[in-house]
Amino acid sequence: DFFLVAYWDELEAAAKSMIFESYCKLHRRIDIATVATKLKMNMDDAERWVVNLVRDAHLDARIDSQEHHVVINSTAPPVYQKVLERTKGLQFRSLVLANTIEQRAAEATAKAAKATAADA
Repeated sequence: DFFLVAYWDELEAAAKSMIFESYCKLHRRIDIATVATKLKMNMDDAERWVVNLVRDAHLDARIDSQEHHVVINSTAPPVYQKVLERTKGLQFRSLVLANTIEQRAAEATAKAAKATAADA
């Protein structure tokens, strides 16, 4: 895209981070060669990138340099936290739904008033 060319580096870095985070959610042990392949990087750059990402993002992971693996120590969020997040999402969706209903009701009322005025 012509307008996004100036932001390509930031966009690419953010996309790589999102891909890696999604991959980490699915796997507990990740081969750095696989990361390099998926992100189209060479092995050394991928290892440096993973080290920086683990350090900067404060991920609970360790890097096994001899086997070239990243071992993710996953900690599941508490049930209470999950309930809070879903409740917040439900509240937002309910608000959007209520606003949509009000908007459609106002449109229907306006349409009915217009039709009544046209008949008179």
